[in-house]
Amino acid sequence: MPDEAEAGGGLMVAVIQLAITLGASLGGILFDHLGYQATFIMSAALLISSALTALLASRKAMPRADGNETPIAATAASCLSKIT
Repeated sequence: MPDEAEAGGGLMVAVIQLAITLGASLGGILFDHLGYQATFIMSAALLISSALTALLASRKAMPRADGNETPIAATAASCLSKIT
């Protein structure tokens, strides 16, 4: 679907811009109502939840050509080792 790649790129840019806008807005609201500590606490909570989501996603298995399954984390590690 090469003709849809441009639409996917546009959607990705839109989502990133929305994240920037929401992050700044919600951070400002937290700062105004609860102080600067709340922005750091919220950032830590988002970081932890993102890390847990990535950990859970890496535990899922991807099928290989030989029928065995390889964890996504091991696949990513092998790809990174080939790049460097």
